[in-house]
Amino acid sequence: MALRGVWSTNLVALTIGVAMFGSFAFLPQFNQTPSETGYGFSLSVTEAGHMMLPSSAASFACGLMAARLAAWLGVRTTILLGSAASSVALAVITFVHERIWEVVAASCLSGIGIGLVFANLANAIVDAVPTEQTGVAIGMNANIRTVGGAIGAAVATTIVTADLLPSGYPTERGYMNGFAFMAIAALLIPAVPPRPYDTPRPKGSA
Repeated sequence: MALRGVWSTNLVALTIGVAMFGSFAFLPQFNQTPSETGYGFSLSVTEAGHMMLPSSAASFACGLMAARLAAWLGVRTTILLGSAASSVALAVITFVHERIWEVVAASCLSGIGIGLVFANLANAIVDAVPTEQTGVAIGMNANIRTVGGAIGAAVATTIVTADLLPSGYPTERGYMNGFAFMAIAALLIPAVPPRPYDTPRPKGSA
C-alpha cells in the first residue's frame, strides 16, 4: 500500500468511484423529474434506464480497446485521459441538460472515460507490485473504488437535496452543484506518476 504506484492508483480508484457511482445514482433521477419543475424529462423508470444503455455500451467498447491504447500511450496517460473525459462529461451535464440527446451524448463520453480508467487500473497495479502480491493489491483497489462510490453517493445526496422545491424535488441548482462536485472529483488525481516495481523488496517488508 505504501508503494507509490499502488497508493496513487488507489487514489484514482477512489476519486473515479466518487464520480461514477454518484452519476449513476442521480442521472436517472434527474431524467425522471417532471418537466413542470423547470428541468428533467418526465421519463419513466424504464425510459431513464434506456438512456443509460449507450453509456454502458461505450464503456464496454472502450474497455476492450483500453489495452491497445495503453500499449501506445502508456497506462498512466490512458488513465488520465479517461478521468479527464469523465470530468468533461459531468461538467457538460452540469450546464447543458435541456435536451435528451445532450444528456445521452455526455453520458456516453463519461462511459468512454470510465471504461478507459477501469480497464487500466488493474494493469497499473500489476506494474507496481511483485507477482506474489498482485491478487491482494488488485482486490484492495476494487474495494477502495467501492468505498469511493459510497462516499460519492452520500456527499452528492447532501449537495443535491440541500435545496428542495415545494413539490419535494431537488432544485435544478442542486443537481448542477452535485454534477459539478462529481466533475471535480474525477480530476482529483495525484501528480506523482506511478513507478513500476522492478526490484524485489526485502522479505518481510511492507
